[in-house]
Amino acid sequence: MSALDRLRAALTEGGRAAGDGLEWATALSAHTPLSAVASWGRDGWDLGRWPLVVIATGEVDGTHVLAVYVEGDVYVSTFATAAELVAAVDLEAFHWWESLGNGPDVSGYERLSELPAELRGPFSTARLEGGGS
Repeated sequence: MSALDRLRAALTEGGRAAGDGLEWATALSAHTPLSAVASWGRDGWDLGRWPLVVIATGEVDGTHVLAVYVEGDVYVSTFATAAELVAAVDLEAFHWWESLGNGPDVSGYERLSELPAELRGPFSTARLEGGGS
């Protein structure tokens, strides 16, 4: 069994995660190569709704991993490239901003492809400090 298979099994064991999303995120960063992502897009809008919805990303054996915790249920997706992973997180962000209303106003957009660049991609403090993207 590969490291990726072991990680996937550990994240989805029984289909439920113990504790709330904050506990899950803490355990994740302590025991796996995945890290929870709290902010997304140019201005660092909320991603998910902690502790009910938490999104984590990482890389295992050259495979990019997206794990989504939703009120105890965990969903895991894998991607061949970092660009595919970022596109998947963009989609998660759009979905949760649209359904929870806890990010930028996306009500004028019907699909992810319509979102402007500033609503896509990982948030970076370097952007705030003028250090690039």
